[in-house]
Amino acid sequence: MTATVVFTPEAEEQLVALYRAIAASSPAIAYGVMADKISIIGVFHGGQDYEAALQTEE
Repeated sequence: MTATVVFTPEAEEQLVALYRAIAASSPAIAYGVMADKISIIGVFHGGQDYEAALQTEE
């Protein structure tokens, strides 16, 4: 099934503002590479503790 996502002009403006805020705060994108896909694990910005968020329990 394929669906179309439509954003109102206001929502588009909000997304642009969010993009700019994240880009200005030195974002880090965590990802995993498999043979047939790349998985985005998280998008971290600002003072977020991405190292703690990515730790696995042993």
